[in-house]
Amino acid sequence: MGYKVATIYGIGWISLLQVGTRIISLAKIIIVAKIVSPYEFGIFALVTTILSLAEVFTDASLQTFLIQKKHDLEKVISSVWRVILFRGVILFCAVLLFSFPASLFFHAAPLFHLLLVAAFIPLVKAFENPYV
Repeated sequence: MGYKVATIYGIGWISLLQVGTRIISLAKIIIVAKIVSPYEFGIFALVTTILSLAEVFTDASLQTFLIQKKHDLEKVISSVWRVILFRGVILFCAVLLFSFPASLFFHAAPLFHLLLVAAFIPLVKAFENPYV
């Protein structure tokens, strides 16, 4: 199989994965919107947006680096894990610090408590083994 065929095959699978992910995300949002009130859905959207922005602006793409690096992974894997863990701790602290001002800005008391709980998400994700 040539590079052209392999590239087209890979693009097809990646496109299918992206479409599938978007469909599942849309279904999840529709289900949540039907279960909760519009006010609660707005709070859910704020929490999701704040966490997504924090993760997007601090992403270092280290997992991509590890995928592209073929040799000597043992030398860099612990350093990459430390950086990812440090990022998780920083995001945890940032969301904790941002939770009270955000709840005041949006005039939504439940946002404070939800952001306190949601702050643990990047911290827990940071303990994922980058070697896998």
